[in-house]
Amino acid sequence: VNALNQKEAGFTNKMVDDVKGFINANKQSLVAVYAFNYLDPNENVEYMIDFAKGLSKGVNSNHPLAKNFLNQVAGLEKLNIGQMAPELNLPDANGNNIALSSFKGHYTIFDFWASWCGPCRQENPNLVKAYNRFKDKGLLIYAVSLDKAKEPWLEAIAADKLTWTHVSDLKYWKSEAVGIYQINGIPANYVLDKDGKILQKNLRGAELEEFLNKLFTEQK
Repeated sequence: VNALNQKEAGFTNKMVDDVKGFINANKQSLVAVYAFNYLDPNENVEYMIDFAKGLSKGVNSNHPLAKNFLNQVAGLEKLNIGQMAPELNLPDANGNNIALSSFKGHYTIFDFWASWCGPCRQENPNLVKAYNRFKDKGLLIYAVSLDKAKEPWLEAIAADKLTWTHVSDLKYWKSEAVGIYQINGIPANYVLDKDGKILQKNLRGAELEEFLNKLFTEQK
């Protein structure tokens, strides 16, 4: 499995390079805008912002495809590092709404996952390890599930020993959170500071733990 994962990562990296090469060679064409569908927006925010600057001044800027792209980039800019995380207020398993803003005053991992998501479940032990290491120093986790049924959601929480705050409107990819945070794939996460500002995003495994260690060491 590890060997296949590495092979897949190699193919993915080559695809990303090829798509960017195509975009760079066709910057004046709307086909270049369409090609962005093959890139993960959350992994290519700065690249998209840079492309959008030229697109907004070009002859195709009023085309619906271009307008949709420019609107998408405007939304992504609001989710960039240094920006305040947009508010979410979703129900927990008991139906009580919990607002993301209620976590202000704490460093928070804002996590997107689902019980049906294999990569999410594989990453959960790393998240548990990080949480157990830093929870006594004030770390909180606000986990949004893209599940569509309550039972498998709660079973996964119990099975993976996820002892932090969980919310979900159980609307799958139609969740309010998906639109606000432009989620195209999970797992996805943000690390927020005590004011709710985005410090980093999409850190996993050792990378996440290393970032948190530096964060809590520097605050002493």
